[in-house]
Amino acid sequence: MPPSPADPTSPPALKGDRGYGHVLPFGWFCLNRSDVITAGEVLRFHGFDQEWVMFRGLDGTPGLLDAHCPHLGAHLGVGGRVDGNLLRCPFHAWGFDIHGYCRDIPYTDRPGALVGKRRLIRSLPVIDDGTLLWAWYHPEDDSPHWPLASANQAAGTAWSKPEGMEFDIACSTQDILENSADHAHLKYVHGHAAVLPGTTRYQGIHRHVIIEADIEFIDPDGILTPCHYRIAIHQIGPGQMHVLYTRQIQLGMLFLVTPVTPQRSTLRMLFSHPDYPPGSYEARALANMKQEKIGQHGDLSGVLADLPIWNHKIYRPRPLLCDEDRSIARFRQWFAQFYPAGS
Repeated sequence: MPPSPADPTSPPALKGDRGYGHVLPFGWFCLNRSDVITAGEVLRFHGFDQEWVMFRGLDGTPGLLDAHCPHLGAHLGVGGRVDGNLLRCPFHAWGFDIHGYCRDIPYTDRPGALVGKRRLIRSLPVIDDGTLLWAWYHPEDDSPHWPLASANQAAGTAWSKPEGMEFDIACSTQDILENSADHAHLKYVHGHAAVLPGTTRYQGIHRHVIIEADIEFIDPDGILTPCHYRIAIHQIGPGQMHVLYTRQIQLGMLFLVTPVTPQRSTLRMLFSHPDYPPGSYEARALANMKQEKIGQHGDLSGVLADLPIWNHKIYRPRPLLCDEDRSIARFRQWFAQFYPAGS
């Protein structure tokens, strides 16, 4: 019996670097939901091309440290425990704070320069915004170049809490985000009747994109309906992208890509929206749009159509581009600022 074909939406076994190189971009990146770790808990985390240990002190403050103790190399996430606001190593109980300083070696009265004098283990700045956990990552361990932007889709309005799903993708962070600069693929991958026109404005670490057109879509009553469709994108660095879809109703999305390795990323798609009355036309339109952005509704498809491409493509550092692809070249120029100089 011939073998079953592999699921194209699943990440394949990786061979070579597929053109992605070995350097990760720097910025603020989502680690997980805030409620994934409670006070006193310790979790292992793989990201930014290495193992880390996440913990939350009894005061509720989260930390992210290199996974291995600088003393004799024990994994702090395997048997490590929280003691007050310190993470204790399972091997000799050295206690580390969220900044990577050793604050206690319980079996010596002569710690010398080991306690409280300097950072002994790499740590990343972590912020809990009440919904998500964020970490600042820089390959050269630089401190944050800009403050974390609010992830709130619609501050001051009655919108739902962001909820959604995540995907493990065999593709670089830059390559996944490049999709938002590739307007033509909305027709050929996602089923739009025509290439949707768009405008882009760059301002430092910010990128603003507006894509809009008059289209026809199948409404919640099954009727082909003309309407104006607008996609507004605000990207802040490589790790935060806010998307607002407007088509009779509004749907907000946080599109958050976190590098795992240079060739692998975690994508989180978190949706929020106004509180439409249950069972209303608007609520049914909202359900259809969510399905469209993830799977498929009618002729329009979502991220599941991107996965086979991302999981099996290579990166072309010098791609052949036609005139209509100039937005991709401009995106790459902008994104280059998020790599260390000379990388």
